[in-house]
Amino acid sequence: MAPLSKELAGLILPHDHFGSHLDSDGRTLNAEMETANFGYDGKTLAEVWSSIVIDSHPVVAEYIEPGDSEMDASSLETVTTKWRSTHVRESRYFTQIVKCEDRSCCTLPRSSYFTLLPARFLPPPVPLLQT
Repeated sequence: MAPLSKELAGLILPHDHFGSHLDSDGRTLNAEMETANFGYDGKTLAEVWSSIVIDSHPVVAEYIEPGDSEMDASSLETVTTKWRSTHVRESRYFTQIVKCEDRSCCTLPRSSYFTLLPARFLPPPVPLLQT
């Protein structure tokens, strides 16, 4: 992610390229204009990222219009707070999503991951000073 983030330093993405779609409280007034503004920013990011080469491999980035997406909003699932507290750990370094031990919720693990980490989640980094 660092090479992608580096290219964004100093880049300003306007929220209102085609005009403001927000009211004075920051709520969306015009959904079509919001989508157009978002598309402009998405195309800008795709253009910037497509100019990058990482480890001798070119980055290929493309903005996909919401109507052309293979994702169907009705098929997206939401999770409960309880599910999230059982399966997810977030830190400033990374996000972990791990299976639980309840077989009515999660399938059996396919690896020895839980043998190596019986607590299921990777521990946080530990500062170490060697002298």
